[in-house]
Amino acid sequence: MSDRNKLISIIAILGPCVLLSYYIAAQYNTKGIDALWGNIPEHIKIYYPIGMLIATIGFFPFTYLTVFKSADPKRYILPYVFILVPSIMWMPLTVSYINNPNELLWLVIRLVLILVAVGAILIYMRMKKEFKVQQSSIYLFALIGVLGFIGHTLLLDGLLWPYYFK
Repeated sequence: MSDRNKLISIIAILGPCVLLSYYIAAQYNTKGIDALWGNIPEHIKIYYPIGMLIATIGFFPFTYLTVFKSADPKRYILPYVFILVPSIMWMPLTVSYINNPNELLWLVIRLVLILVAVGAILIYMRMKKEFKVQQSSIYLFALIGVLGFIGHTLLLDGLLWPYYFK
């Protein structure tokens, strides 16, 4: 199997698993949706749907660029694994923490959130290096997309959510 096909398979299999993990975890969340917010102030919560929308929309152009336009798609496999596997773990871990809080689980949740941001940053760095001379519109959309994705995963999920959650 080519590296491009491996990358496509990883995204095609693990991507839907992220959504499935949210659905399954929601079945075990006996404390309701508000428990997932923890102590995040109302005036900050408004940024999350905006960030999720930007991150979701942004995912598509940078994924298109890295999967279909890269001369070396193998370089993107690990960053996508860093994004997708921890994303699959986040909701079930959070629901487990809500139902049975403990410090080790909290540490794992923090690590999972940071790994997603690290994966996005690695994609950004590799994109910048590989496509630095390219000034196409798809590169511009991909760059904006990955920066929006980093903004959400690093700032909102990686820093603000854990800070205010407890």
